Amino acid sequence: MRTFIAPSIGVLLLSGVAWADTNLSAAQTSLTSARRSLKNVSGDYEGHKKKALDHLNDAIQEVDDALALAKKQDKQDTKKAKQIDKKINKLEKKQDKLTQ
Repeated sequence: MRTFIAPSIGVLLLSGVAWADTNLSAAQTSLTSARRSLKNVSGDYEGHKKKALDHLNDAIQEVDDALALAKKQDKQDTKKAKQIDKKINKLEKKQDKLTQ
């Protein structure tokens, strides 16, 4: 039972970030595709096309910022998981010595 504690903690810490990265990347792709499609539309539609492009550009920037933050958090979570694994291993060694 003890041998599964450390890997499961690391998986729990990192799985949320991976899921967020995947969804953010998908959103980025969709927004970029929408921007490309909108740019190819002829006409200005009384400024609505420009406003929509501005909003898409802002949204793409926000997603880029979120991806950068997710990457930073991923590094921090990986570091925390390694520290927790070290502590668990240390405790397991102490427990092994006590049970001998």
